[in-house]
Amino acid sequence: MPLGERLRATLSDIRAWEKDHAAEILLALLFAAPLAYFAAKWFEPPRPFTVHVVADSETSNETLDMFRKKTENAFSSLGRVPVIVVVDKLSGTTPGVATQKAEELIAQESDTLMVIGSARSTLIEESLPTYFKPTPPVPFISTVASDDDLLQKCTDCEKAFVPLIQLSPTNMVQSSSAVEYGIEQGRRKFLIVSPNGGEDKNQSYTSNLAEDYRDAIKARALTGALEVDEVKLRDLDQAEVDRSGADCVLYAGSLGEAQTLFNKLAAMALPPNGLMIIMADSVIQSRGTDRQIAQVFSESSGKTGPTIRFTNQDNADDYNQHLSTYDRDALEIAKTLIKDVNDHGVDLLMRTKSVLHMENVSDARRNMLKVMQENARRRTWYPGEVRPGGLQSTYFFLANAHTQDGGMFHVWRLKDDSSNVGQMDDVDHWHPDHEAAITGRSLLTARPRSFTHQLPEQPATNLSKLRQSSDSSNSR
Repeated sequence: MPLGERLRATLSDIRAWEKDHAAEILLALLFAAPLAYFAAKWFEPPRPFTVHVVADSETSNETLDMFRKKTENAFSSLGRVPVIVVVDKLSGTTPGVATQKAEELIAQESDTLMVIGSARSTLIEESLPTYFKPTPPVPFISTVASDDDLLQKCTDCEKAFVPLIQLSPTNMVQSSSAVEYGIEQGRRKFLIVSPNGGEDKNQSYTSNLAEDYRDAIKARALTGALEVDEVKLRDLDQAEVDRSGADCVLYAGSLGEAQTLFNKLAAMALPPNGLMIIMADSVIQSRGTDRQIAQVFSESSGKTGPTIRFTNQDNADDYNQHLSTYDRDALEIAKTLIKDVNDHGVDLLMRTKSVLHMENVSDARRNMLKVMQENARRRTWYPGEVRPGGLQSTYFFLANAHTQDGGMFHVWRLKDDSSNVGQMDDVDHWHPDHEAAITGRSLLTARPRSFTHQLPEQPATNLSKLRQSSDSSNSR
């Protein structure tokens, strides 16, 4: 039989067999397709979950390099799924940029497990409602944003637990530290100076800190503290200084406006007892380089012009070494939360999906939310990165809250030393020595931490107690 006829005969037999076994073929396809899908899922490596670091467009290169080094190796794993770190630098300073990035990170196909926000308060506040909009919400760790209420734009956040951890002490603490230091130095008449409205890139922060300055001054009225005025930078002139009789200026703004303020006052006739300017942490965060800040605020010019001091969350030693302590500790706390989920165990739904290799990032966030809520209820502490010598920062939080309990701000001055250009000295005297504790965090010898660890009613660090204990050991 010719080849062509044999092929036609074979095809005819196949069609006849298909017709006789159509039901069996259909059933085989119905069962084979799901089995093939599950087999592919089983052998396919899991898609990593991602910890996104969202950095301010003005974040220093040292901090960005530190974050990027964390992306070079495996960060952690949640169950069988690896967790990686991705650094996202914002393209600008407007709130819309931060919100747009948040929308990208919560998109349906997103692998976002949590977000670390290393950005100014205004950008954090604008983006948090977006991160907390999905179900389950995206856990968020804020590093240096210090506004008293980072949730002020989140109208629905009172309805349920919010997975937010704010590492920085708040502006209320910063203002208290600034005013207290001024009083210690014999200053009584405080002038609050704010950036010009159109030039302020962090308006929420500026307004909040100015209000806290006013409250801190009022709280110390019995010691003679007096708010003499509050002005915009453009309205500050010799007449204002003479009329107010101010001996201490409290300023919140970026480095550029701070330089304008310093130059203005340096050119004026100042009070006989001199004038002190206490710059807020926002000046340091926008500083650029050490040499730049030294050029702007030279201590040598303070002999004839105003004396310059700075408030900041970090101690001066860490700042001088460019450690970016709060950013490093945020990454360590992210690891701790992942470990807590692994130690505590995931819920039945995620366990079942894990067996089938079908778990997703929503399952992971749902379980992390439960762990964070339990940690907040039990006031479980969070350890920071272990330092040389086995020391590490430890963060305590108010019960069922996202703000620190016992955090404090340092007061710095520029070192008058040509070999340490732009470096700082701590001058506040109210925190323990660096080897014993770091202000804003308790620095302890690294020790084990279990998920069930619960703090006593009174945490180990307390601002007023530390200050009281320093009264007897430090002359001011």
